[in-house]
Amino acid sequence: MSKTTCNRLGYLRLRPVTQSMLVALITAGLAASPALAQEPPAPPMSAVSAPAASPSPPNDKIELGAAPAATAKAAECACVPVEFPIPVFVDDPIRLAELTRSDPLVFEQADRLASRKSAARNVAGAGVVLGLGTLGIGTMMRLHDAHWRAGNAATFISGGVLTIASILVAWAIWPDRDDRMDVINTWNQRHPQSVLWP
Repeated sequence: MSKTTCNRLGYLRLRPVTQSMLVALITAGLAASPALAQEPPAPPMSAVSAPAASPSPPNDKIELGAAPAATAKAAECACVPVEFPIPVFVDDPIRLAELTRSDPLVFEQADRLASRKSAARNVAGAGVVLGLGTLGIGTMMRLHDAHWRAGNAATFISGGVLTIASILVAWAIWPDRDDRMDVINTWNQRHPQSVLWP
C-alpha cells in the first residue's frame, strides 16, 4: 500500500471514544425500531377534541310513538279529493217545482211560482186571442161599412185594448228572477249537496 493511500485512510480512523459512542447509538436505534413500527399513528386533533358519539341502536329496535290525532286526520284529509257540488241551472218555475218536490216547504213556494206562471200564460193567451179576434171583427165591419162608424170603431178599439191589457196583466203575474232566487236560496240552505242556480 502506498503512502498516499495510507494517508487517505488515516483520515477515516476514529478515536476509541467516538467509536464506542457510535456503536451505542446504532444499537439503541436498532432496539427501538420494532417498537416504533408497532406504535399506531397519533390521532388528528379533531378526533381527539370531539367527544365520541354514542352508537345508534339498530333499526328494528327504534320505537316510534303513535302519531297525534290531528296529524293523522290531516294526512287522511290530504288524501281525499275535495268534491264541490255542480249547480243545476233552473230558469223555469215549473221545473223548479219538480226539482224541489222532495222538500215540502220549498215545494210549496215553488208550486206557487209555477201556478203564477201558468196563470200568466193563460191570461196572455186568452187575452191576445180575444183581442186579435175583436180587432179582426172591427176591421171587417169597417170594410163592410166602407167607412168608420161608432160600432165598428168601438169594436176595433176594444180588440186593441183587450190585447194590450192581457199582455200587461200577464207580465205583472209572471214570476221574475228575484222570485225564483228566493226559493232557490231556501233550497240551497236546506240542501247544500244539491245546489240550484237561477
